Amino acid sequence: MPESNTATLNPQVIDKAVEWLVHLWSGSADSDSRAAWQKWRAADPEHERAWLHIEDVNQQLRGRMNGVSADTAIASIAQPASRSRRKALKTFSAVVTVGTAAWLSSETMLWKTLSSEIRTATGEQLNFKLTDGTQLELNTDTAVNVRYDSALRLVQLVRGELLITTAKDSASPARPFMAETAAGRILALGTKFTVRHDGDISQVAVLEGAVELIPANKPGQVVRLDAGQAGSFNAEGVVTPPHAISAQAAWTEGVLIASDMRLDDFIAELKRYRPGHLSCDPASASLRLSGVFPLNDMQKILTSLTEVLPVRVQTFTRYWTRIVPAGPVDTAAS
Repeated sequence: MPESNTATLNPQVIDKAVEWLVHLWSGSADSDSRAAWQKWRAADPEHERAWLHIEDVNQQLRGRMNGVSADTAIASIAQPASRSRRKALKTFSAVVTVGTAAWLSSETMLWKTLSSEIRTATGEQLNFKLTDGTQLELNTDTAVNVRYDSALRLVQLVRGELLITTAKDSASPARPFMAETAAGRILALGTKFTVRHDGDISQVAVLEGAVELIPANKPGQVVRLDAGQAGSFNAEGVVTPPHAISAQAAWTEGVLIASDMRLDDFIAELKRYRPGHLSCDPASASLRLSGVFPLNDMQKILTSLTEVLPVRVQTFTRYWTRIVPAGPVDTAAS
């Protein structure tokens, strides 16, 4: 396939195409699954381009790949979910995606994510202790690099969200601790804080101590956040001034908090934790809900929506779910 057809593909679309490939190879795909797969391909021209791309790459892998045949590799990652399976899936997704030379640029977000030292998959969380005793808790779909040297302790958040609990540095002189995103740097002042990066904006919430937000393009415009405060910034400066923390750190307690939240916004947040396709019908998008929802039970959350809102859950396969207005079941769609 010509490079011009694949160089602009969204990495998330590539990941979804790989998910479909693995599911179809898993042996558990039934007629409903295949219908949903075909529907996904037809839903967007980019979906079809992504699928044709992975088929092309898969054909190229039919030889030997690091001593393992492509068929064996795919069969391996099609096994039930586990940490090793998730790692294999990410690896295969990387192989598929970097089949086009354009993806090899170290400047692309995909490459930065794949080359990150510490990563979590969708729905996965991970606790990690650094050499100085600093604790990192990675939320779903997060990628982090660690860069310690004689002058600075630096954690780079490539994508996603994490909780950082800094430790006192034993080096002499003590090195400052900073978190870095595409928006800029966050200087920790003996602290515990969360940082999340979406698009070009980083959101920070301070649980203990204090931090200073340092925009990448305007490092002189420093803003301080103290314990109990949250704020957001981009490379040009502060987007949201300091304000009281609401639900930014709820994920560290294993819950998702909604306070008079639009349903489409709630679904957008929920899909960060759930593999596969999850969407909301525009007709139900403006409905609002409040509550505390356990992130370890996605089915319970979906069921609860039907109990508090006039909606129903339309499930094609376990990888394809849509929230639609309550009413007669559309047998043609399901």
